Formats: sequence, structure tokens, C-alpha cells
Amino acid sequence: MKKFSRFFLPLVVLLLAGTAAYAGNHEAKYFLSNGEAKLKAGNYKEAIADFTKAIEYEPKLSRGYLSEVYFKRGFAKSALGDNEGAKVDYRISIELDRTPKDAGASYNRGTARSFTGDNNGALADYTKAIDLNPEYGEAYAHRGKIKEAMGDKHGAKLDYKHAEKFHGTLP
Repeated sequence: MKKFSRFFLPLVVLLLAGTAAYAGNHEAKYFLSNGEAKLKAGNYKEAIADFTKAIEYEPKLSRGYLSEVYFKRGFAKSALGDNEGAKVDYRISIELDRTPKDAGASYNRGTARSFTGDNNGALADYTKAIDLNPEYGEAYAHRGKIKEAMGDKHGAKLDYKHAEKFHGTLP
């Protein structure tokens, strides 16, 4: 009986821990999904509440996924005029996903960097997004804005032309 309990008890503990980890991950994704829907509907306060709940359940989420949650919460805070709160969330988003691997993540990090005043970092991220997706019109538009702010009028003009070509209108 002792041998059985020595083997069985740790196995039960391991299974329960795995179930708790799954539940936390599932809950976090649920709140992220709800937050995204509320963000799209313009319900920014409710979106922030759901993103915050997703972060609370976070320990089992990947860093890239969590980075997305902080980015979206920062966007909602910015829409409500809480620019300082948005900057904090954008900084955390950047710290969590230091090497985004797709165009969308690079674009988001570029946006976060531009909101925190890191024009050089934003320029690099928008450029990476364009390298990964040469038809990313919004990335061209935002990179053009950064170039214009940095005094590169010619570079900005070229980016704006690409933005109109791939996006239709400037955002």
C-alpha cells in the first residue's frame, strides 16, 4: 500500500496542477477575447477590466500572448485619455516581447514605442514589419509619420505613397 500511495499521490498532485494551469490559461484567453470584442465596440472601460482579468490569470500564458494583452489594454487606456497608464502598459508589452516574429507584432511594438517617445525603436519596428510584409500599408503610414517627425521629409513622402498604395487611405 505504501508503494502505491508513494506513486499515486504525486501523480494526482501533478494532474491537479496541470488542470489548474489549463484553467488559468483558458480563463485568460476568455477575458482577452471578451476584451477584444469590447475594444472593437468602443467600450474601453469594460475592455480594460477584461484585459486586467486576463493579466491576473496570466501566469500560464506565453510572453508574446501576454505582450498582446498589455498592448491592447494600453490602447484602450489611451482611447480614454489615460496616456500615462497607456505608456506603462506599452512599456511592459515591449519588455515581454523583445523579438516579435511576425509583421503584426512588430507593428504593435513600433506603435507602443512611438507612444513612449522611442522614435528610433519605432522606426526599426515599422521597418521590420514592412520587411516581413511588404504590403503592410499601415506600417508604411506610421513609419512615414516617424520619419517626418525626425526630419526625413523625402523618406516620409515615399512611405506615404506606399501607404496609399497598400492601404488605400492614410490612417
